[in-house]
Amino acid sequence: MLPVLLIKNLLSRIAMNTKRRRLLRIASVAAMVGLASVGFLYSQIEKPQPVTQLEIAVARMPLGITAEDADRVIGSSPDAVEDGRAILVNPVMMFSGSSVQGQKYGDPNLYSFRTWTRGDVHASVAIDTDGKVAARWTYRDQPN
Repeated sequence: MLPVLLIKNLLSRIAMNTKRRRLLRIASVAAMVGLASVGFLYSQIEKPQPVTQLEIAVARMPLGITAEDADRVIGSSPDAVEDGRAILVNPVMMFSGSSVQGQKYGDPNLYSFRTWTRGDVHASVAIDTDGKVAARWTYRDQPN
């Protein structure tokens, strides 16, 4: 009877060790796949871009200055000037005049949009009907 118990005990330990090894292998593979996934995702995160002089100039531009003063702050006359209707939400957010979403903020007004381009950075300044800066913002071209 004793040898049978010893053999059963030995077999159960071997079986338990096999289960543990299998679980350890599965856990190791899962950990490696997880680490590889995290590494891949980290490599895909967009690297921060240096701030350009154009972005700095627009950020420092006070609201309410004239269009000519805005040109002086930027350092040149705009590359493009276009008139259009828009709904001003705040100094850095506007909706197109025909935007349904923007209509909950008010009626569209006429603005003159002055745009500068320096490489992949664009700056836009919205001038209201009084000739004053009502809004300003910058944006970058999206990489392919």
